This record gives sequence, structure tokens and C-alpha cells, in this order.
Amino acid sequence: MSFDYENRIVAYVDILGFKKLVDDSQKDGEVSERIYNALKRIHKIEVKNYSEGFSNGTEFGIEVSTFSDNAVISYPAEKDNLFFLIIELIHLQLDLVIEGVLIRGGITIGKLHHDKDIVYGPAMVQAYEIESKIAVYPRIIVDVQAIISYIKGIHGDSDAVKEIFKLLRRDSDGLFFIDILNQSQEVFPEKRYFEWLTRIREIIIKGLDNKNLYVKVKYQWLRNYYNEIVNNADFTYPYPYDGHYDITDLKKVYSALTIE
Repeated sequence: MSFDYENRIVAYVDILGFKKLVDDSQKDGEVSERIYNALKRIHKIEVKNYSEGFSNGTEFGIEVSTFSDNAVISYPAEKDNLFFLIIELIHLQLDLVIEGVLIRGGITIGKLHHDKDIVYGPAMVQAYEIESKIAVYPRIIVDVQAIISYIKGIHGDSDAVKEIFKLLRRDSDGLFFIDILNQSQEVFPEKRYFEWLTRIREIIIKGLDNKNLYVKVKYQWLRNYYNEIVNNADFTYPYPYDGHYDITDLKKVYSALTIE
């Protein structure tokens, strides 16, 4: 086994407000079940990656480490691996929202040692610092250096550039984050996307009632982001909601989800 650093794309993510969830779980069995299901889903990424089946990712250089409420996922820093890493994280968040759980994280590129048992290196430190000190809100920040490396790796392929930016959004602070709420194409059919946004809405409304200002501002940010999405939904995919609405009607249905 080589202990040299490799150039890798790495994501560090963890559950937002995990301590509060654990505290609440002592008095509420439903919360305890939600935590269990969420942690099981996070750990599933690691189990799947090292399984003996077709989903084993090690032949592609993918490595995964999970502990409690966090996950570290890394890919070799080559070609379109940033795209695939982002898709993995989109599906993770899609599933966790059903349990009422949000995640925060950071993605970067750099020197890293990562195998089934151990992960460390400058890129790991940077990804952790992005998550803990820069992300702040329930968003996964993508370091601009990782984006630049991706564009170089695909040799400026315009279609591939468009595809990666469909997954990203630039925030008011200039940082790029995974545009999780705008991924209707990953939630098929349209009805499921509507139901998923409705679940997000419930989480935000509950979070806005939090008396802790430090927590409340995170949900205020999420409310603003959420309202932008439901008021400007892009219905590129012609899935009729229950077969009763045309595109104009769909926009009215979604905008009705706005949170005051």
C-alpha cells in the first residue's frame, strides 16, 4: 500500500443540528427513529462502495469514510468525477430530507490519502474547514478550485460545463453551492418533486420557530433560497402533476408553496 498523497476531489458533509436532534431523541422516539434512518442512509454510501456487487466503487478509485453523522467521500481528481460526486450528494440529501434532516458540507481538491480505513491530508483539512467555518447555512460549498480543475479536465467541453453548472448555484457571498432544491430531474416523477419540496417547507417552517438566533438565521437563509426556487421553477421536464395541470398551472401550484 502506498502512503503517498494523491490529488483527489474530496467532500466532507455532516448533519446540521445533530446535537439538538440527539438531545430531542431522549424524549421523543420518533426523533430517535429519524436519526437512526438518517445515519443508516449516510453509512449506506460506505457499505455500497466496498460491497462485492456492481456498486463497488473502488475500481474507479472512489473511497468513503463515515463516522456518526459525517461522511468523507473522495474521487481521483480526473475528468468528470466532480460531477459524479455532486450527484451522489444530491441523492443523499434527497433521501435525508424525508427524515427531516439537512446536511452541510464542503468540496475541494488537493492532496489526500484515503483508503477504506484511513483518511487524512491537506484537502481533508480544507474540506472540513469549508464545512465548519464557511458553509454556515444548510448548503454544500464547492471550492472554486475544484470547479476550475473540472473545466480543465474536460478540456472546456461546453456541454459538460453546462451540465456541472446546472447542479450549482452562486450565492450572494459569491460562493458556489450544490443547488439541491432545483434538481427536479433527479426526483421522478414531477409529483414526487412537489411532495419533496412540501417536506422541505415543513422543515423550514419548524426551523423558523427556533428561539436560538444562531439556528434561526440558517433557516432564514434556507427560506429565501427555497422561495426563489418555488417562485421560479424551471419545468424543463414535461411531467404533468396528476395529469391535470399545464405548465402555467404548475407554476401557480409551486408558487403557492412560498413561505412568508
